[in-house]
Order: sequence, then C-alpha cells, then structure tokens
Amino acid sequence: MAAIGEGTAARRAAAAREPLLILVLASAFVGGLILNLMPCVLPVLSLKVFSLVRHAGENPGGAWKQGAVFTAGVVISFWVLAGLLLALRAAGNQLGWGFQMQSPGFVLALTFLFFLLALNLFGVFELGTSLVGLDVKATSHVSGLTSSFLNGALATLAATPCTAPYMGWALGVAAQQSAAVALLIFTFLAFGMAAPYLLLTIFPGALRLVPKPGAWMEAVRQFMGFLLMATVIWLVYVAGVLVGQDQVPWLLGLLLLAGFAAWIYGRWIAPSKAPRVRLVAALFVAFFALVTVRYAVALARMVPRQAAASGVAEVASDGWQPWTPAAVSAALAQGRPVFVDFTAAWCLSCKVNERLALGTDAVKQAFADKKVTLFRADWTHYDPAISTTLQKYNRDGVPLYLLYSPKSPGSPQVLPEVLTPGIVLDALKSL
Repeated sequence: MAAIGEGTAARRAAAAREPLLILVLASAFVGGLILNLMPCVLPVLSLKVFSLVRHAGENPGGAWKQGAVFTAGVVISFWVLAGLLLALRAAGNQLGWGFQMQSPGFVLALTFLFFLLALNLFGVFELGTSLVGLDVKATSHVSGLTSSFLNGALATLAATPCTAPYMGWALGVAAQQSAAVALLIFTFLAFGMAAPYLLLTIFPGALRLVPKPGAWMEAVRQFMGFLLMATVIWLVYVAGVLVGQDQVPWLLGLLLLAGFAAWIYGRWIAPSKAPRVRLVAALFVAFFALVTVRYAVALARMVPRQAAASGVAEVASDGWQPWTPAAVSAALAQGRPVFVDFTAAWCLSCKVNERLALGTDAVKQAFADKKVTLFRADWTHYDPAISTTLQKYNRDGVPLYLLYSPKSPGSPQVLPEVLTPGIVLDALKSL
C-alpha cells in the first residue's frame, strides 16, 4: 500500500510540474524571438537578412533549405553551449548564461572574427563569389548551405552576452532541472531565435517582396560592414575590461596586422595573379597571421591590474558601490532601501538599461528622494557569489535587478530584464 501511495504521489507531482514546464518552454521560445531584437544580436541580424536576400534572388524555390540549415546551425550551437555549461556545472563550477564572455580568449577570438567579417563585407578580401553580379553557376548549393549554417552558429555566439525578457527566467529554471529538461529548454530558445528567419524562407509569398540581386547589394553589404565594426568596438572595450585597458593599444595593433594580412590576401592571392606572386603573398599572409595569433594568445593570458583608486572614486561619485551580501545586509539594517544592479561589461542589454533607465535624471532623483543605497554586482569576471545569487532568483545570467525594502529584507522586488524609467519609478513608489 505504501508503494502504491508513493507512486500516486509521484504521478501527482509530475502532473503538477507539466503546466510549469509548458510555461517555461513557452517563455524560452518567446525569449528566443525577442533575442533577435537585442543590441548584441542586431549587427549579426544584418548578415542573416543579407543572406536571405541573396539566396531568395538566386533560387526562391529553394530558399526554405537555407532557413532550415540556418535553424540547424542555431539549434546545434545552443546544444553545444548547453552541453558545455551543464558539464562545467557538473564539475562544480557556478556558471551561467554568457559565461564564455568571461574568458579573454573567447572575447578576443570573437573580436578578430567580427573584424575580418567586416573587412570581407567592405571588399578588402573575398571568400567565394562576389555578391555583385551573382552567377548561379559559381554559387553552389553546398557553399550556400554551409554559409547559412555558419550564420546560425555566429548568431548564437553573438546572442550569448544578452538576456531577453522571459529568457532569463526560463534559463534559471533550466539550471535547476535535469540535463534532458535543460536541453529541451535550450532547444525551444533556439527555435524561437531562428523562427522569424525560418518562416520567411518557408513562405514564398514573403520572398516576393525581396528585390532582385543587383549592384545595390554592394552598398548594402558595405553598410552592414559598419554594423559589424560597431560590434568590434564594443568587443575591444570588453577585452580591455578583461585584460586591462592598458592592453587595448596592443589589441588595436594586432587588429591592424590582421587587417593588413587580409588586404594582402585579397589583393595578391586572387586566381588571376601569377603563381609566384600568389606564393609570396601567401607566405606573407601566413607570417602575419602567425604573429597575430602568437601575440593574441599572450594577450588573452594577461591578468588585469587591480582597479585603481580613481576607478573606485568614479563609482562612489556616481552613487554606486561594489556589491557584497554583507554590504546589502548592513544597509538594510540601517533602515535604508537597497537597489542592486547585476551587470557585466559584456552585457549590452545591461548597458542599455543603465543608460536609458537607471541613468536618467528622473530615476536618479527618485533614488535620492527615497534614500536608496545603490550596489552594482559586476559579473564581468567569474564570481561564484554573484552566480549563486542569480540562481537563487531563477536567473541564469545578467541583467538582474533587485529592489530591497527594510520592511521585508528577505523578499526583494525582482524587476524585468528590460527596464524603462517608468518601471523603476513604479517599483520605488512601493517602498
């Protein structure tokens, strides 16, 4: 009888979890949809749109293949990230979404990748056929499908520094589930991110609105190169935070060297050049590439010096203090409300919130009027205390915003991932 009772209880518990799982999967899918509009993904979104225009012009009937392969690239990349995250957690590491952005090596690799992609869009060098005067014979289906798959993987990498609305909660729940359920949640997130592109390629009616390929595509292509260069600027800033701002000039020098190698490749390794010229050019490219990689690896191993006193003064003058659980408890014990901003240098959505919501005069004045103590928890570098706190509030990454009241210090308000001044001001009214 006891066994029957235990079995019934287990079935009831499972039945109670089913609606929650459906809600989590729906949140993951919607979060993936919104992820396409986040600032870290928008520059790469241009590559996807350009690829859609190109393939729709070449072969409208086969465009769905490009959408399917792009979706596969997104899904498989999310699986790889999920598997790596779960494996590292199983080994005892407190990690969350975007954890790879805490690695200088990963950020530097992404910086060089986006820089070279931008140079490719500018026409400094070509990998494959030119996009102006496209020639169907020269553009094979294999290369097109490979490009779509790689675009999906690249979009996933670009998405990792951002957390969209509904996505943070879904990932937080995934962190507390079995590997199978966590992988299912990541899969729905991936399908949500790939869904708009996939739907555009499945329905031919939408593709009729796409102009035919022509000379105008070269201008669009170069414009998209500037969007990627904007991403490179942001990545250089993140790398500076990780390895030290004094290393940024060296990083810029390495990017210059990589650009010079790409220019040699594009100018003198073309099939029209004489074999001897191509050989000499290839040797120069290999030399500059090896030098760049050698010093980039050394740069990735740099340990930044401790924050200077001027940096601490800057934080204090702006009203924000470094976060610790003890500091929060001390402020609450003095009867002061507390607001905590969990952020990271590589989190673009965090920076947007800090500028457009937390940095507005109205919000600053409201913080001052309510005598709110402001703390900033910086997750740019690995910090297990921050990781533990994120998981406590069912979040798997930044941003996270907590507003504590001395009346109920153990139950802070959890604000949404995307802030507006109105959201923050309404939360402060409840104090």
